[in-house]
Amino acid sequence: MRTLSVALILIGITAGIFLSNVNVVSVFKGSHYVTDISGNGNDVDCEACHKKVAEEMAITRAIHGPHWDLSCEACHRFNGSAVTQFAMANGGTYPGKEAHAAYVPKCLDCHGGDGVYVTNVTGGQSHADPARAFNLTPIPNYTAHKQFFEYCKNLGDENLACLACHSNYSIDIDYRYHHAIRFNTSTWTLIGFAVYGQRQYDVTFLKISVFSGKHVFLPTDRINCSRCHENVYEALIGSGENCTHAPIKIDAKWDEFNYWNDPRFHYIPSQYVPEWINNTYCNECHFNPSIPDTAASKSLIHCAEKVSCLTCHGPGKYADPSQVNATHGNGTLFNDIANKPRVYHGDICMGCHTPAVHPENRRCGWCHGGKSATVDIYIESEPTGIAVRYFP
Repeated sequence: MRTLSVALILIGITAGIFLSNVNVVSVFKGSHYVTDISGNGNDVDCEACHKKVAEEMAITRAIHGPHWDLSCEACHRFNGSAVTQFAMANGGTYPGKEAHAAYVPKCLDCHGGDGVYVTNVTGGQSHADPARAFNLTPIPNYTAHKQFFEYCKNLGDENLACLACHSNYSIDIDYRYHHAIRFNTSTWTLIGFAVYGQRQYDVTFLKISVFSGKHVFLPTDRINCSRCHENVYEALIGSGENCTHAPIKIDAKWDEFNYWNDPRFHYIPSQYVPEWINNTYCNECHFNPSIPDTAASKSLIHCAEKVSCLTCHGPGKYADPSQVNATHGNGTLFNDIANKPRVYHGDICMGCHTPAVHPENRRCGWCHGGKSATVDIYIESEPTGIAVRYFP
């Protein structure tokens, strides 16, 4: 027992001698140099730790993207957020409450409501425009990305929905929607309607980025609708006469005008299709303030409006084809379509307006010369867009 005590004493003496004569290694070099934060501004160098974020913000400034003139503090210490106080020194020392130094902001902290003014790096004020529709509770059904936003919110990060379009953040989307519908028309009335199968369409949009891409904010002219909506793009580019998204062609045999010399609606000459199928074409329907009685015309939408053919061509709407209603059941067919879920409206309309379904063995008068035509139509969703008519 005495031997053990002596050994422990010797070990203690040896350790003391060692520690008193050998420099102790510090794991965190400089950990005893403390930054003076007594100034009113931010004295902490955020970029010293967040170098990748700094690199991304440098790209944002180079392309003059959103937030190019904002500092780290403008977003991460935004004084209009739910955080009532960050650690600061302003005539005293305040330790902070909900957050000590910084918080992860929600895009709608600034872009909700009517937007806010934020102090930029020059000391001036930059206005954060409101994300119309997303700044309302509940989010209106007319906004096309409502489901996507709510899905991301349920994941715990609603910002992902914003970053998918507005940043260089890579995304992977798995779409699920109907494969095809089949219906009958008789005397301009829907007498049968069925939905067939489910289509799965995966989109992987890998963007070039030095890091996560979340801090490379893109100008609006660099946002490409077709990168996420590849199924629609494929339908418009590759399906030709089977195009079921919007009738960019009416018939392969027709030139720039149809038989009665009216311009073709939603038309793009074939030689320009690859170049012109872009955001401008999408916005003709999904964000067009010149069309009356739409959310875009009332400044109620941020980006894309959820529309169908009936948005413009329904009874009493902007492009109501009332002059032909006499051969379309005086509006009965329109009402039948309107009573179906919106997701099917366009496909029902395209069952007739897709050029591929115009038969060689029937004259125009079979459908357009009276009210007695009976037609069975099968039409697939994007991107295939196969449309077939069965005549009795």
